[in-house]
Amino acid sequence: MTLRNSIFAVSGNASFMDARRDMSGLFVCNKTTMLPIAGILDRSQDNLVTGNSNSMSVTVHPFNAVLNRYGALLIQNDGNADVPLKAAPSANSRIDVVYVKQHETRSPMSDDSDFPVFGVAQGVAAATPVAPGVPSGALALAQVLLPAGVSNTAASGVVITQTYIGAAMKGDMLRVQTSAQRDAMTMVPEGTLLHNVADNCDYVRKGDKWRGWNMPWRDIHLGGNKVYMWASGGTGNIDLLTADINLTGWGSKAVVGQVNNSAFYPANSGSVYAPTRDSYFPTTAGVAGNGNVYVEYAGGASGSRIASTIFTYDIG
Repeated sequence: MTLRNSIFAVSGNASFMDARRDMSGLFVCNKTTMLPIAGILDRSQDNLVTGNSNSMSVTVHPFNAVLNRYGALLIQNDGNADVPLKAAPSANSRIDVVYVKQHETRSPMSDDSDFPVFGVAQGVAAATPVAPGVPSGALALAQVLLPAGVSNTAASGVVITQTYIGAAMKGDMLRVQTSAQRDAMTMVPEGTLLHNVADNCDYVRKGDKWRGWNMPWRDIHLGGNKVYMWASGGTGNIDLLTADINLTGWGSKAVVGQVNNSAFYPANSGSVYAPTRDSYFPTTAGVAGNGNVYVEYAGGASGSRIASTIFTYDIG
């Protein structure tokens, strides 16, 4: 590879391929290739692809997107577009993938036209169907599971799963639909932020892995205890009110909750003194490296106590 001609240089030497490469720098890119993470930039609704009760077609709603074909390609769908699917299988089920692509005939591309298209990659009917891949340069939008014999895409048994990646301008937050998509994003630079629709949590790329960044209020109690957590900006917060816990002396500890997402485990175990609602029973509360939230004997009289505290920890 080499230094690319600037699209703003007075020489006018920049080719359309140079322009794509130059524009790539506006988006979150693959840290090795410097090519953009292709995806939807903004959209009219979260369910970008929806079914229709009157036909074997799906509707793709308006969006702006960036594609990656040897660099950034901007594309827009400015209205609802109906995309036809083939008839449902007569037996078993099939998964089709709806996609968008900019066709181009000029080398190094070799498509059959120079127009943008919505397409459908048709799967193979099977008892356990598998989603097919999409053509090079295309952006997958959704998977459509079609059971045998259905006559429209709003019929019982039809499942439309949004699979589009939410692309981002440099410094903004990527968006994925599943944890698997998140885990596949290993190519992004350190410090990249990402939102996972599946668990409604935000993550940051740190130390070549995804670490928790923001988490809404969650119930993480075990047994009869009341334990909640949330996270903001890479700091975890625990709010606990234990049941009646009997701590019998040094080394006595009770696990009262469990951080239910390993990306939000603490970088280092830590604890604080926790007030009790009974007599003076020195007690600590903390969170371990495996996500266990606990209370522990910390001196003085042993016996049953109810501990209550709010504390923070560094997610790392």
